[in-house]
Amino acid sequence: MSPLSELYQNTQISTALHSEAVVQGMIFGVCAAPEIPMPEQWMPWTFAQHQQLTDEVQIDNITAVLMQQMAVTLQDMSEGEIAFITQWEYDQVTQTVNTPCQLFLAGLLLAHEQCETTWQAAWQKLPAEEQTTQADNLTHCLNMFSTFVDVSVALERAGDNAPTLAAALPQIFAQLPDALLQYNELSGLLASYLPNQFEQFAAPFGTADDET
Repeated sequence: MSPLSELYQNTQISTALHSEAVVQGMIFGVCAAPEIPMPEQWMPWTFAQHQQLTDEVQIDNITAVLMQQMAVTLQDMSEGEIAFITQWEYDQVTQTVNTPCQLFLAGLLLAHEQCETTWQAAWQKLPAEEQTTQADNLTHCLNMFSTFVDVSVALERAGDNAPTLAAALPQIFAQLPDALLQYNELSGLLASYLPNQFEQFAAPFGTADDET
């Protein structure tokens, strides 16, 4: 059992925080930001009830575990390790994904929203000739993530194209690992235009030794 999973064995802590899968997704989103926010900025995002905990020992424990999870996530991303996705499933009958997938992607999108200013600032540094192409890539990734956060809503929004989307969903779901890779690579590209970026914070999957 990972330290993060162990943390959720404490009922008081698990009630105060968002679910474990949401927090994992948030940390992934934080790690994939073009400029990683400081811990004091992103850690409060993981709390569902900010006033729930007053015990300093518990708070210190949460801080240590979240930082450890962040370090593990950064390492996994630099090595191209996305083993957690093997736990994700899409049910063609019910047209739903399982809870770990849904919540992880929800957490990732929450982190992206919180880091939107950072993404926009980095975007302004991107050469104009790159912006249109990369905007399409980012939109593709975010749309894919949001689709599997709530498939029913995605189908409703598709309107007359819902049957076509429904038929394509299994294939789209199979492309989620590539979308995560593309999202992180895009972040690395944007980070390369920002000054004073640490390599380990911006390296795309499988390129930990490359300059970003």
